[in-house]
Parts: sequence; structure tokens; C-alpha cells
Amino acid sequence: MILAAQEQALRTNSIKYSIDKSSQTPLCRLCGESTETVRHIVSGCKKFAQREYSKRHDKVALQVLFEMCVKYGIECNDK
Repeated sequence: MILAAQEQALRTNSIKYSIDKSSQTPLCRLCGESTETVRHIVSGCKKFAQREYSKRHDKVALQVLFEMCVKYGIECNDK
């Protein structure tokens, strides 16, 4: 999927609408505000960003916390 995204080859609503001439709307299926392109999905979709970026942030913060606990000998569990 990452390679397909880099090559702009994902089957987005915009591609289906413009290339396949489907009757489906070219708007984003998550937010419904902008044309669904790879660029929009990766960096511009408000709903996707809220969910996925928050998950990534939380995972990084948890890893930092775990590493600090190990470094300073603070007892912590694996969760």
C-alpha cells in the first residue's frame, strides 16, 4: 500500500470518478469535504488526521516513557 501511495496508484474516489467515469462522488469518504486524492488522505483529511496522528503520537509517547523508566530504573509494566 505504501508503494501504491507513493506512485499515486491508490483507487481513490477521485481516480474512480475521473478515470473510470463512475457516478460515485470524488469527495473524501471520511470527511466528505475535499476531493479524495492520495495527498488529501496522507496530509489533508481532518478526520483521518485526528484518529491516526493521535494514535501515532500516543505510541511514540508511550515508547519514550518506557525508555525513560528503563534508563532511570523506574518500575513499569510492559503495557
